[in-house]
Amino acid sequence: MGLREDLERYREVGEERRQDLSEFIQYGDLGQSRPDSVRVPIKIVDPPEFAYDQRDQGGVGQGDAKEGDPVEAEPQPGDDDDGDPGEEGGEHEYYEMDPEEFAQELDEQLGLDLEPKGKKVIEETEGDFTDITRSGPTSTLDFERLFKQGLKRKLAMDFDDEYVREALKIDGWGPSRVYEWARGENIPVSRAWIEEAYADIPAGEKTTWSSLDEMEANTERVGTAQRIRQEGVDEVPFRREDERYRYPEVVEEREKNVVVVNIRDVSGSMRQKKRELVERTFTPLDWYLQGKYDNAEFVYIA
Repeated sequence: MGLREDLERYREVGEERRQDLSEFIQYGDLGQSRPDSVRVPIKIVDPPEFAYDQRDQGGVGQGDAKEGDPVEAEPQPGDDDDGDPGEEGGEHEYYEMDPEEFAQELDEQLGLDLEPKGKKVIEETEGDFTDITRSGPTSTLDFERLFKQGLKRKLAMDFDDEYVREALKIDGWGPSRVYEWARGENIPVSRAWIEEAYADIPAGEKTTWSSLDEMEANTERVGTAQRIRQEGVDEVPFRREDERYRYPEVVEEREKNVVVVNIRDVSGSMRQKKRELVERTFTPLDWYLQGKYDNAEFVYIA
């Protein structure tokens, strides 16, 4: 087993021991903890193993014993003697957790899920330029957004003007008839443009096509995307209302504070056991509050 496996096993043992956290708190076994670190004791049990003495190379047997006779060990002092158990405790290691982890474990075990309410703004800093406004210095103009809005308007207003001019050359069609036809074909052309284009067509060309079918059979309609790829974009119709300016987001750093006032009963009814119970109760409470709040101040009144 390598070092990584040893560390993983040590962590797993710590996770298992934390499930019995309430037992350690009850009997005061967390006394070696520090204000910034809670130490949970983990008992160590060394499994038995064979150990060979490399210096013992064997020898020649002596005595009256024969092959196959059992070998009895020499009695040692203390064997088979009655006595009291030892006073020293077993060997322990410690699993350390910070107050935040300690508070999270208590929340999960006790189902507290308490959310601190008081949050004080201690600092405001400027973050990334992610917010936008309608006014600002030119250096913060969001030109990418402005161009996209103008390009959308260009695509919405664009149409194949040559195709519409050919429709004006159908015999018997005038501006009104072409305008109604364009609306049915979802061609974004205005009536004023149609009337102006019709006026520019020579009289001899206004009867070029005898019907709409003939015009469509002899005229190719070019789509907007294809026309832009072929001819490019001459101009993009920008509007004042499309302008947006970036400004930095205000990031507020908040701090959660708590003040705990502990009033101790010093009357004669507070015996030694009760005082110990109070100390064992308030010590985990202090760790819990330190883990839940950024600043926890404790005031003790006797």
